Amino acid sequence: MTHQSYKVFCAALLLIFSVSPLACAQDSPPASSGPLGAYVKELLDWANQHNPDLQALRREAEAKEQRVQTADSLDDPVFRMELQGIDKNNPDLSPSNVSSTKYTILQSFPVWGKLDLRRDIARAEWSEAKARSEIARAELFAQIKAAYAMFYQARRAAEISRENVQLVNSLEKVAQARYINGVAPQQDLIRIKIEQTKLRSELLTLESEQHHARTRLNLMLNRPSFAALVEPKELRPLPAVLDAPTLEQRLLAHSPYLATQSSQIEIAEKNRQLAGKNRYPDLTLGISPIQRGNSIDSWDAMLEIKIPLHQGDRSAENRSASLQLGAAQDRQQSILNQIQGSFREAFDALGSARIQVRLLKNSLLPQSELTFQSALSGYQTGKLDFITLLDAQFLVKQTRLELLKALVEQDNRLSEVERLLGEEL
Repeated sequence: MTHQSYKVFCAALLLIFSVSPLACAQDSPPASSGPLGAYVKELLDWANQHNPDLQALRREAEAKEQRVQTADSLDDPVFRMELQGIDKNNPDLSPSNVSSTKYTILQSFPVWGKLDLRRDIARAEWSEAKARSEIARAELFAQIKAAYAMFYQARRAAEISRENVQLVNSLEKVAQARYINGVAPQQDLIRIKIEQTKLRSELLTLESEQHHARTRLNLMLNRPSFAALVEPKELRPLPAVLDAPTLEQRLLAHSPYLATQSSQIEIAEKNRQLAGKNRYPDLTLGISPIQRGNSIDSWDAMLEIKIPLHQGDRSAENRSASLQLGAAQDRQQSILNQIQGSFREAFDALGSARIQVRLLKNSLLPQSELTFQSALSGYQTGKLDFITLLDAQFLVKQTRLELLKALVEQDNRLSEVERLLGEEL
């Protein structure tokens, strides 16, 4: 082996082992101090503050909260003034110049607990609005995480492609040295040129994918599509502990999908109770001071009850409310089944992705790198042909890309679990 070939050989080995796609699996991300986009948490925080759909749903929830405060309020009282005995020859409408003036104040009182039920309904509607806001936030966050992972995958794949361009350029120098010394055919150089062209083509495609991923992220963040985003630094590390039974308990207790349906059941139940109480009349009380001349000389009192004659209509209203309650309960069971099934599927897929990452990282990638090292050494000494060397180099590249794909899949499955939970892990 010539001195020049030995230097190229060492440079090639250094290039292979110096950069690894596992940079995305650091223990914890550093605090963000640069422009937007380096870490997915920055994007989530931005979306949480600036996404118009989330803002609209939060305002709707706040509006429902305000209704809770007035739901059990009485209707405004009614004031009535009656002028009696107006002189037709001298129509003076002054209260002291007519026979009598009657002032009436009326106030309606829903009884039988109707006001409490209206307040409970308003409170349940507020809870439902908050849960719907949480669903929208969880789904938007899941979309942003997936888009960020695609952005990261395109960037890392492009880096791997550039590293392979440099590696092939180094191998070209080795092949040229062997060709000059008459120990390698010209076909080796031609094959290298073909490989260089393929790698440059791949690099152009990956750079285009990065551009598209950046555009998708900006649109999700409610930013101009051409707004600047820095290169993504890393994917999120997995939580230290992922226990399926514990997470499923959190799912049942906190999932916004289930919370929404629980609120709908409460609304339907309170409406059914209110429909039952609507069989009984409300009361209206009134008091009327009567003025004659310049003084009040008598008082009237009034009790008004609306007679509930149309009980058939109220029975239909009660049946309708009962059916609405049954429908809400059926939907709750259906949603519960869907959520639990989706959670188990996502959690199992997350476990499979973790195993795949571990296998690629700890076994296949080291083995492929050793294979390339051996093939490069064999080519230097003339024991292996150039095709075997390129195959070994291709195996390293593909294994690194498979590891990158597995890491992105792992991140996507984690995002799906978090979406169903409605919270970050």
